[in-house]
Amino acid sequence: MTIAFGALGVPFAVWLAASSPAVQSALPDTCPPPVRRAGDTCQPRAVRVTIYNRSRLQGPDIDRMLQVTNRVWGPYGVAFELGNGPGAVAVVLLDGPSLPNDNERVVLGTTLFTEGHATPYMRLSLAAAEAFANESHEGGVPYNARPQEQRDEILDRMLGVALAHEMAHYLLDTAEHSRVGLLQAGLTMHELAYPEATRLTLTAAQQRLLRPR
Repeated sequence: MTIAFGALGVPFAVWLAASSPAVQSALPDTCPPPVRRAGDTCQPRAVRVTIYNRSRLQGPDIDRMLQVTNRVWGPYGVAFELGNGPGAVAVVLLDGPSLPNDNERVVLGTTLFTEGHATPYMRLSLAAAEAFANESHEGGVPYNARPQEQRDEILDRMLGVALAHEMAHYLLDTAEHSRVGLLQAGLTMHELAYPEATRLTLTAAQQRLLRPR
């Protein structure tokens, strides 16, 4: 089943099912194991991310996307870097829907859950970001009236926030949403396209999930 964001913003979804053949075909033959949760150290935590780009975005777009994710997570001592091998989180970036056979809902990102726990497999949808952006008029300027370079930068930021949100589900190992902050049940177009780390925060309870047990 899916748990979707509310109607205030784009309806993200958390995918709570075993990996389907469609997902398996988009991932490498050998997938990395889950990233370990925060240990008994206060040192910054580095998380490697392997991007499997199946979209029209280019390297600079992916760099900008990851920069946004890092700005959101920086206050919590978590840094994301491109890499692969054991411990890396697999992120498939698609032109189409992030959910298989789902062409109706606007779902920016999904995280695969197995037996109630988050796994290091995510999907992000460029098409969903564009669909949501096409309805926006940030600053009184319609998205479609902006130069292509500006539109691409907006999409990069939106996907960066989507990735930050999905990483919260994964790093906190929770499918729950909150009423405010990064894991809230709805994000506005402004929060996605012009993200502020001071607004996309973790609650006190969520922060405790990152601390040593």
